[in-house]
Amino acid sequence: MAKYQKRRFFVAIKLWERLKSRVVASGYGKVLRASIFQDNWGAQHEYYLYGQQDFAVILPITKAGEVVTIRQYYQGCDKILRTLPGGNIDPSEPIQKTIHRELLEETGYHCYQIIQMGKQIWINTRNSWSHYFCFLGIGCEKKQEQKLDSTEDIEVAIFQLSKWLKLAETEIEDPCAIVATHRALPYLRELNLL
Repeated sequence: MAKYQKRRFFVAIKLWERLKSRVVASGYGKVLRASIFQDNWGAQHEYYLYGQQDFAVILPITKAGEVVTIRQYYQGCDKILRTLPGGNIDPSEPIQKTIHRELLEETGYHCYQIIQMGKQIWINTRNSWSHYFCFLGIGCEKKQEQKLDSTEDIEVAIFQLSKWLKLAETEIEDPCAIVATHRALPYLRELNLL
């Protein structure tokens, strides 16, 4: 252990070299790859990395200052979770158009102003190359009924902003919803919504 620690102090951190990568499995827009990397001391390590299409999530605030949320089943955790609307980014359209469309399809709500909150976020820095983006929607109004995909079964619920903030601190389990809510705080203060 002491030998390892000693060399860590004298070697500058550098990117590891990816020597090879192969697809282990793919389906439903997801890919699992086995990749071999060479570290800065010449040792090789195999990592299993996964990816998917980049996606976006939105914290939609109505004109009355309420949060439009969704509840649906998530296969990965095998649970029904309360979260925020969002969806995969269509590479053929601007991200803002994707988030407008996803919000309208999943909830029937339209936002008159959409603000991108910060840079992209890695879904898992150790194991994935995929990102997501957080948006804040202002002035949301119900415009239509939901238009769900065949794999979606979504319940919409409206919460007072103060209630949603408490839920995000203690009960919400979806990390994307928690991060989007946290990133929204300075914007909400600036807009005098807090």
